[in-house]
Amino acid sequence: MYLSNAVEAHKIGDLKAASALYDKALQNQEHNEILFQNYGALKRELGQEKESREIYEIGLKKFPKSKKILSNYANLLRSTSPVKAFRIYLNILRLDLLNDEGLEPKAFINVIEVLENLKFYTLAYSFCISALKYHQNPAALLALLRISSKASFSFLPSSDLNSLASLSEHNISCFTPIEKAEFFFAVAWLNLDNNDVTASRINLQKANMHLSFIFSTPSEYPQEDVEKAITLRNTYSWNMSCLMLPQQEFSDGWSLFEFGLVAPAKGKQKWQRALLKPFSENQLKLWRGECLSGKKLLLLEEQAIGDVMQFLTLLPYLIEEAQHICLLLNPRLIPIYTRSLSDFIHEGKVSLKTYKHVFNGTMHFSMYDYQSPIGSICQHRFTDIRKYGCSGLQLAADPDNTISLRKRYHEFGGIQCDKLVGVSWRGGGRADRIKQKSLNSELFASLLLDNPGIRFVSLQYGESRDTVKEWRKQGVDIVYDEEVDPLKDMNLWLSQVASCDAVISVANTTIHGAGGLNIPTMCLLSQHSDWRWLKDPKVTTSYWYSSVGIARQDKNLCWDTAFQRVKEWLSEGAALPQGQAWLE
Repeated sequence: MYLSNAVEAHKIGDLKAASALYDKALQNQEHNEILFQNYGALKRELGQEKESREIYEIGLKKFPKSKKILSNYANLLRSTSPVKAFRIYLNILRLDLLNDEGLEPKAFINVIEVLENLKFYTLAYSFCISALKYHQNPAALLALLRISSKASFSFLPSSDLNSLASLSEHNISCFTPIEKAEFFFAVAWLNLDNNDVTASRINLQKANMHLSFIFSTPSEYPQEDVEKAITLRNTYSWNMSCLMLPQQEFSDGWSLFEFGLVAPAKGKQKWQRALLKPFSENQLKLWRGECLSGKKLLLLEEQAIGDVMQFLTLLPYLIEEAQHICLLLNPRLIPIYTRSLSDFIHEGKVSLKTYKHVFNGTMHFSMYDYQSPIGSICQHRFTDIRKYGCSGLQLAADPDNTISLRKRYHEFGGIQCDKLVGVSWRGGGRADRIKQKSLNSELFASLLLDNPGIRFVSLQYGESRDTVKEWRKQGVDIVYDEEVDPLKDMNLWLSQVASCDAVISVANTTIHGAGGLNIPTMCLLSQHSDWRWLKDPKVTTSYWYSSVGIARQDKNLCWDTAFQRVKEWLSEGAALPQGQAWLE
């Protein structure tokens, strides 16, 4: 009774109700494979991995040969206990091979992928060959390509990715159009990862050609295949943009960036580029690069505050072209840009609105000629990297707050200092991205010690009081200001940033605040940096902000070289960073 209701609640996304009903089903001993399979998955979805693990283990005691419970359990363990996950995947493969109903291609692929992650390339290669003997599936061929690009073995058909891709291409004639498209998308991804942009473009075209067969005659294919083809195109195109932009391939990169509006995202955010759409395209046309002379353009903010601040650095170019631009912004940004764009607002070239104006009817689609997500402007006007970082738009902090905060920080503890340096060490986003972008507090503290004359100021958003307290015990001269909370008042936070002489931060919103204010800044950039940072290590400053230098994490994920650069920069006075912002 409870189980069926739990499944229904789970289907419609009512996770709280589903969790309670699954729990009652468990207590009521409605023991069924679906109970343990679904309840464990729901707990994982809620971030309760320990409880998820316990549920799977109970289920496997009752259903030791349940491939669905085994698979979900292995998926849970994959990142934290890969060896144990490998043993479970191997057991699933064994069960599949003994099953008369046939082999699931994914059974081999899970084993191969875990071995790859463990860097057991020889063993992974042997499983690829075995998989291909059973079924010519694209995932096994792609795994073969990946392995060849990571390790050179004498027994591989070729250590050259393009040669091996051509060899593999002869084996895909039996694939469906979707499988062929997936194969070529993945090869294009591998090409980009190996810095072969030309080959990547060719394989991207091949992938879209195979999908075009489905899109041109959708009635000839099952609806499930059509939907899968759409998701495949959207997801891979977005992923390709995230690889092309860091390689300074702006023409294709910004064009593919558009797929972020329809590419699904993990977690609560539905799309990779999420935004509220106040007016439909039928009501107000999307801007697709038409001349803006004499036209009024409505720009819509996207999900991340930092993204909005970054794209707004390009605004003066559009202001110069258009009759009028209206920015639809988060209320937290309104005071900052009212001040920063005051001249343009006074001239009637720019206006600022929030979604409140849409909801109360004071904004109407007839007031504008076009609308556009703010991240979509680059494909139409900004494919030349030389246009970035030099528009002349600079953020303006509240001068009274800035002076007051600066005086207070200089006098903190009754001891004067020579220089104030703002610091931020933790990124935002999903849990996995936070871990990739952030520095642990102990490691970051080592950067702050032994800097005579410098007082650090915590610019970190989110709770950091206890961390700063611990650093002070270790001898770090640092201020934590409880009155400043950027999640509640970004206007005051920007004044806090402006009160600093320099800034050190990981890649988060602090970079956009400091860079927008033209404050000398050093960004501690991890190997997992996103699409807004150029990949080439010769590039040592941000192309978005001329005042932001880059201290890169090493390829072996060590921060020693980056920390050395920052320490030298501090000891030399923390001036505006010098260096190359893009590749000529």
